[in-house]
Amino acid sequence: MMWFRSCFYPGNPDASGVQVSEIEVPYNATHDRMIVLRHSDNPSGPMLFFTSAEWHAFVDGIRTEELYR
Repeated sequence: MMWFRSCFYPGNPDASGVQVSEIEVPYNATHDRMIVLRHSDNPSGPMLFFTSAEWHAFVDGIRTEELYR
């Protein structure tokens, strides 16, 4: 699985942050991919799993600052 790092800390490669990956979900009639989120300080720790629709709603909520209320 390839992880992508949040660009929240540009210029500081040692800063901790969020990592995101995408996995295939075989044999699932509802969705074929999941977005996975983890913290870089604890890569073997808990992860959050989102369907594509959930991920887009999450990102849109951040962009519109709806999640800050």
